[in-house]
Amino acid sequence: MLLFGTVPGSWSALLWTFRSCFTAPGFATFVSLVSGLVAAPVRRTVCGMWTAAGLAGRRHHARAHRFFTTTRWCPDELGVALARLIVGRLLPAHAPVLIAVDDTLFRRSGRRVHATGWHHDGSSKGPKTERISWGNCWIVAGIVITLPYCSRPVCLPVAFALWRPAPGRVSVEASKQVIAC
Repeated sequence: MLLFGTVPGSWSALLWTFRSCFTAPGFATFVSLVSGLVAAPVRRTVCGMWTAAGLAGRRHHARAHRFFTTTRWCPDELGVALARLIVGRLLPAHAPVLIAVDDTLFRRSGRRVHATGWHHDGSSKGPKTERISWGNCWIVAGIVITLPYCSRPVCLPVAFALWRPAPGRVSVEASKQVIAC
């Protein structure tokens, strides 16, 4: 594994914010993957992050894949820790927190794709009556901040939820669940 002591001190201090979200082995894998995500020049796949972290050939890549499938961690806890980090370090003291919520359709096909359904696709070209597509609808909440080197505000995503179509259920309910996190 990429040892926690081998990453720069400022980076390890930042990542230590998320320590309570993972077990010890899970945190070590998290540090490796996030460091690889930042270091990867182009391919930000799981194997690309593993390679950029310098672990290809030293540790089996299955460990990185198991992080997402079997390691005990909660994305909601990670999102709350990330939101606290953003508010604490990137927003001025006592500034209001602006949260943006968006639903994004990912077109998917096939019989074995989980939680797919017919959804409104606002980014689709064509008349409004034809803006319906088959796929997954993700509700994403982010904190809007202004960075000193950017000419416009940016939104940093902190929470997400997959909206599962059900009779009588609308995506607004899923948005409320994401914001409640």
